[in-house]
Amino acid sequence: MYLEGPGQQRRSVSILSRQNKRLFTGSVDSIRIKNRSISEIEVKTLVDENGNIAVQSDYDGFRFKYPDSEIHWSLVIG
Repeated sequence: MYLEGPGQQRRSVSILSRQNKRLFTGSVDSIRIKNRSISEIEVKTLVDENGNIAVQSDYDGFRFKYPDSEIHWSLVIG
């Protein structure tokens, strides 16, 4: 697995943790929910080869952010 960032830079990552997060109707955040019938999602935390931790930033599990940056990275499997 890789996180792909600006300029198609890729970082090899592995799953550090997984947790189930309950979604609440009417909650306000910057993430869009495609399927309103979903009440719980799995949230992943990834770690790259340098020990940097990236946190999932969408409900689908394909976008991640490093805490010290506003740039979104895309999860690439392969």
